[in-house]
Amino acid sequence: MAVYRNWNFEHAEGADQGRFTVFAIDLATGRSWDIYAAAELISAWPAGDRLVVWSADSLTIHSVSLDGESEALLQSSGALAPHVSPDGSKIAFPVDGSPSGEPDSIIVLDVQSGDEFLRIKADDPRIDAREADWSLEVTRWSIDGTALLVWGAGAGTLVITLDGEVRTTPTGRLSLDLRYAADAPRLVSTGARSLTVFETATEREILTLTPEEGRVIFGWDWGLPASGKAIYGTVPRGAVNERPARQAVWRIVDLDTGGTTTVSLDEQLRADWDWLWSLQDGSFESPWGQCLIRHEGLDPCIELLGAADEALYSLHGEPTTAEERRERDTFMSSTELLGFIWLD
Repeated sequence: MAVYRNWNFEHAEGADQGRFTVFAIDLATGRSWDIYAAAELISAWPAGDRLVVWSADSLTIHSVSLDGESEALLQSSGALAPHVSPDGSKIAFPVDGSPSGEPDSIIVLDVQSGDEFLRIKADDPRIDAREADWSLEVTRWSIDGTALLVWGAGAGTLVITLDGEVRTTPTGRLSLDLRYAADAPRLVSTGARSLTVFETATEREILTLTPEEGRVIFGWDWGLPASGKAIYGTVPRGAVNERPARQAVWRIVDLDTGGTTTVSLDEQLRADWDWLWSLQDGSFESPWGQCLIRHEGLDPCIELLGAADEALYSLHGEPTTAEERRERDTFMSSTELLGFIWLD
């Protein structure tokens, strides 16, 4: 089934009032039903056989059944946007401790029971804070759900494992499983003269890449965790801001051996790597990320996304008047696809 969020704003009593509704469509039958609604800004993410709903106004988190008949309060106050683990069993979120004078915390909860699995406070002695007043923010889960990538303003990039280990890493370019990090100074601005890959757990250097004479490294992307490979591009020095893709040479590097293979941008690169971008950004909760984790392929995901759009379009039937067309267009423009839940 596909899960959507619709927002509807009405002007009443001198103010704009919004109502947010999370609803589902069974893509096999076309049946639709409401799951959760509120008169405040809410976001929702599929989490196993439930939904996690976060309110941006009250800073609360609820767990809701797919039929909308039951809900449980997971966090009563102070919660910032949660991140759902890839398997949907846990959520991780920061808690703002400033109202009570407490340090910020990262909390991991079990979605089904609400039990606290892990809590790491910002004043943990293992975190090297360089500023007196700073906060924690969850960036994403590792693809296997065993660790969190956390950004601490004043403390840098942290990897926190579910067994409570806290590690600091000097770069945010971490692999999908958070096992490796890539350090490349000036990669985005002017291109890098070298790129070093190291293990986050031991800080052991795995390999260092240097471009050919007269070229710089301008792109880097991680592959699937099990593949042990990554991809990078080089361009002529000074061409980073001048349509670099047209002058790029792309290579796949084996992290175990350091060997590289040149690939074609139009063939292997697009077929094997482009669809990983949503995962690289950590959007495991996104419709695209969920589909890729489920299918590990591009074509089924494109078909499923198309089916979700068609089902949403069909909810209003075929409009016969201008007013009906306006209502359908308004509904479509104010509705977004949140994700998929497989009922098997």
